[in-house]
Amino acid sequence: MNDNGERPNPEMLLKAINRLETSTVRGKLRIFLGMCPGVGKTYAMLKTGIERANRGDKVFIGVVETHGRIETEVITNHIQKIPRLKVEHKNTIVEEMDLEEVLRLKPDLVLVDELAHTNIGSMRHKKRYQDIQEILNHGIDVYTTVNIQHIESIKDSVLKITGVNVRETVPDFFFDLADQVEIVDLSPDELLLRLKEGKVYLGDRAERAAENFFKIEHLIALRELALRYIAQKVDHDLQDQMVLKGLSGPWKTNEKLLVGISHSPHSERLIRATRRMASLIDCPWYALYVQTGETLNEADQKQLRTNIDMVQDLGGELITSMDTDILNAIRRTCHDKHITQILLGRPDKRLFKDLFQRGNLLDRLVNSKSEVDIHVIRSERLPVYTGLSSKILRHIPKFTSSLYSYYGASWMMLGLSVVGYGLSPFMGYRSMGSLFLVAMLFFSTFLTRGPLIYCAFLSAFIWNFFFIPPQFTFNIQAKEDILMVITYFIAALVGGMLTSKIKKQEEILERREKQTRSLYEFTKELSGQGDEKKIISFLKGTLEDHFGSGIKILVSDQKEKVLVNNILLNEKDYSVALWSYHHNKKAGWSTDTLSAADCISMPLSGENSVLGTVLFYPSDKKKILSIDQEVLIDTLMKQASLALERVIYGKQVHELRLAEVSKKLHQTLLNSVSHEMRTPLTALIGSASALKEKAVGENAETRDILTSEIVSSAKRLNRVVENLLDLSRLEREDLALKKEWFSLEDFFHELKSQAQNDLGEVKLRSEGNLSGLIEADFTLLLHSFANLVSNSVRYAGPEAQMTFVVNDKAAKDHFEIYFYDNGPGIPKDYKEQIFEKFFRLPNSKAGGLGLGLAIVKSIIELHDGSIELSDTYSGACYKIQLPKKQVPKNLVNQEA
Repeated sequence: MNDNGERPNPEMLLKAINRLETSTVRGKLRIFLGMCPGVGKTYAMLKTGIERANRGDKVFIGVVETHGRIETEVITNHIQKIPRLKVEHKNTIVEEMDLEEVLRLKPDLVLVDELAHTNIGSMRHKKRYQDIQEILNHGIDVYTTVNIQHIESIKDSVLKITGVNVRETVPDFFFDLADQVEIVDLSPDELLLRLKEGKVYLGDRAERAAENFFKIEHLIALRELALRYIAQKVDHDLQDQMVLKGLSGPWKTNEKLLVGISHSPHSERLIRATRRMASLIDCPWYALYVQTGETLNEADQKQLRTNIDMVQDLGGELITSMDTDILNAIRRTCHDKHITQILLGRPDKRLFKDLFQRGNLLDRLVNSKSEVDIHVIRSERLPVYTGLSSKILRHIPKFTSSLYSYYGASWMMLGLSVVGYGLSPFMGYRSMGSLFLVAMLFFSTFLTRGPLIYCAFLSAFIWNFFFIPPQFTFNIQAKEDILMVITYFIAALVGGMLTSKIKKQEEILERREKQTRSLYEFTKELSGQGDEKKIISFLKGTLEDHFGSGIKILVSDQKEKVLVNNILLNEKDYSVALWSYHHNKKAGWSTDTLSAADCISMPLSGENSVLGTVLFYPSDKKKILSIDQEVLIDTLMKQASLALERVIYGKQVHELRLAEVSKKLHQTLLNSVSHEMRTPLTALIGSASALKEKAVGENAETRDILTSEIVSSAKRLNRVVENLLDLSRLEREDLALKKEWFSLEDFFHELKSQAQNDLGEVKLRSEGNLSGLIEADFTLLLHSFANLVSNSVRYAGPEAQMTFVVNDKAAKDHFEIYFYDNGPGIPKDYKEQIFEKFFRLPNSKAGGLGLGLAIVKSIIELHDGSIELSDTYSGACYKIQLPKKQVPKNLVNQEA
């Protein structure tokens, strides 16, 4: 608790603790922020880095761009530099930060310039801030620099100010990771002087900058953006510290306004006044609506809806709270949101209620202990005494109890009277008052306010008429009896009213607990949903369970940014949904837009876009949604939107990774194919050119050597082309196998013959029973085993001993074939990867595309078989399983 005895908001406390825990397990991040290039961010970063190095820390420069500035280049000589990684990109050598070397050296601090930089495609991460995240996760501190225009949320403001569309940006969440954001400030006049002296840009570039981006009005606006951003960051840090340490506030470091609204038409004036004041001092503002349990009629609900819509249209944040005491709700909101100023109208004076509550809301706020300033907004009329006004009937409490409750209360009082009448000769008439009072306290545990007040009147009437002398009259002779009846009536009435208030508080707590439990269960179930359709279906089912009305949900196409009518809505409802989707506002029934519709359309809004709309079809169009219901719907939709965005972003990240992998594979394939084709082509050209020489052509021995080289190179080139064609064929879904029956013995002899034709003399032998017949595509299967032979010759050497083993007794439904050599084998760590396309073992011999085993696996699986590495035999050992089918009788007879 803080000094005022108030508990911190648990959600805010949890967020602050999570941020603190995250910052303790990773490296420290310090960002040097400037309004634009040339203010001295890099120089300030380097100078601070040197200070750390002088304290004995191991400091390295990961990457620093000096842009030809002499003073920056000089200061870099005082810090060790990590050599940059040189990468070829579009026929140009590009230098990037060597992330692997940074992680290997593991310094105490690394300096990384230009946070918003985009890495070239072949690097591990697309953006430099992602490199920094990985460095931080390894416990290394990072200092980095960035200009205000590169922050994602400020990009649009910079475009409007300067007309420059900034392409390289950093998401705002990255700045939340920063342990310190330091502003490097310089006045616009000084910056323009530096630009003129050539200390920012050189030559023509400086002149172009002065004519475009570096205009005085642009620099002033950018400077204001930077200063405001750093002030906002500091304010958030202060709030975290106040929450963690339980400090009471606000400290008024940043103004925040709060206005209380209700179903009163005078709330509109308060809302507009709050918006004007917030605009003047440029601060956020909130509107608080407190649900006290009061039942509102249709007119009041519409007015309340109008007031809430006005808050949202004017840019305020709506806060709803449940409490029987509005003052408690205001105090709680002021504490949680660090409110500094409250705006209220002058409340009417309620004679009796204000007496019991020790003043109206304004009086109680003014008299309470708080650091919050209170502004009273005058209205056109003066406050009136509602308890004595001519419209007193409007303020009589509304009794909502049924006639059955009054009927039951009458019978209970009648029964109690009969019992009391029988006991009165033994107890006396005055004891009957105690009996009635105890009964009233008992009745208050289950009766509502109306029947309790009725019982108080009825019990006083019965006691006086039937028990107090003279009996069966309303006259009371003894003065003490008159005082006793009055005292009894007041005690019974106050007891009933207090019980009614307690019941109302119980109902509010029960509703709050039910809503919290529903949201918890909804969020818990939602967290386990990883599919868009399941999330939409779950949201639809939850809304229908709560409201029992028809729910329809339309989801937008995120690529085309259009609302898809996939549930075939009629034209009228679809028009309402489209308007709601495009304007990100509610429309339809019970709203001011397209109110004749049969449904209300509510946008399913995410953080960055509208994901769809939810259409609510009321069972009773005369009864509009209460604020409780709207808040619950909005909360459920918000949680579903976050879950949808999580799934959508996950898919986008997956697609980006696939695209990145595809790009790398394409580049790898291109490089490999280029190398594989260039080598035999070079040999072909060289040998053919040599044969053209007369002296070479006349030498038979040299001619034979060159001819053999041409044949060998042509075969190698042919294998490259065949592998690429095979890969293309195998990836086509319409590839049909040309199956035929053949014996494994014939297959082995053909395999050995082809291997000798392609690779020369090879040592390939067979073991086991090769007499069995198999149905398969002979050509494709032969090609797959030829790849195994070629692979063994490549890695085990030309003298490799290869064995083809058939175990036909391993199972009745498949052949088990082992193919192994006496080479070095394949490490178990690469057991799965070895069959992936373009994968080659580390330190492999030059040559090859890494397609051979991938093609083997694809062909085997096309035959409903399997292949895996095995340790049954030494060397590289492959275990192949192929289906064994019933041999046709005609083939069995021929075999016999």
